[in-house]
Amino acid sequence: MGARTIGCDRRSDLRSRGEETMKKSDVKKWVKALRSGDYQQGKESLCREEVSGDYKYCCLGVACDILTEDDWVEYPILTEDDWVEYPSKTLWTIGKYEEFDIPDSIDKHGWGSTETTSFPSFETLKKMGLNADYAQELAECNDRGWSFKRIANKIEKDLL
Repeated sequence: MGARTIGCDRRSDLRSRGEETMKKSDVKKWVKALRSGDYQQGKESLCREEVSGDYKYCCLGVACDILTEDDWVEYPILTEDDWVEYPSKTLWTIGKYEEFDIPDSIDKHGWGSTETTSFPSFETLKKMGLNADYAQELAECNDRGWSFKRIANKIEKDLL
């Protein structure tokens, strides 16, 4: 039996499905930023400040940083045990922090719920023109260890 294929390995043709998509100029900015080397890659949060003082971003955090005018808001970690795997001192969210359920009709990946430190709010996704299903797909690629370069190639292939 072969490995389970998540959306990372398939081409997402969002345009032919009539889904909300980003402006081509925004896609190009995002792809350029992912390839630039200006952002250190992290997992499971949009942006986290490491104990070392370095900032690490998910691919969606990079999009939020360059495509929205909303401010990053600090969300302090309560205890060191909260993030043993990725030692951090602060998580960041775009706009106010909130926990939210992902409706079944949108949640193609079985997450159920999330929070704005790890996934953009639906309002933020809409501002960027990014489909929630595709955003989940990219977050999974990021958290499974795909490099920013590989994610940028996928975005370029899917959205341009």
